[in-house]
Amino acid sequence: MAKTQKGSARNKPFPTLEKARNSINSLFFDNDKHDFAYLKDNLKHKLRRYQESALLYLYWSQIQDNADEQYNQLLFNMATGSGKTDVMAAAILYLYHEQGFKNFIFISNTTAVVDKTQENFFNSSSSTRGAS
Repeated sequence: MAKTQKGSARNKPFPTLEKARNSINSLFFDNDKHDFAYLKDNLKHKLRRYQESALLYLYWSQIQDNADEQYNQLLFNMATGSGKTDVMAAAILYLYHEQGFKNFIFISNTTAVVDKTQENFFNSSSSTRGAS
């Protein structure tokens, strides 16, 4: 394994992320164009600012002309306890509501997140409904 300089991971360029940031920060991108109230109405927890940013990047990737070819696989790299389950639930809601997706694949080392998600989506009387 090659040695890396301390802090080099922070300096690694992520061109797509930079392109998204530049586009979102430009005056030509209207991030208030869509009303995402259905996310707030269907999530138990209020999303934190960085979670909203992650979803804004997801939204940006899906409105690109070449979204089907270039942005059909995305990764949210988030720390433990940062609310990945809430982001995943919000992303599923967005993709279902805005893009018409009906099938989702979960990859996990346990069935806990799948079981909990199924309970949340399919059992309206679930005590975990909306929990993350």
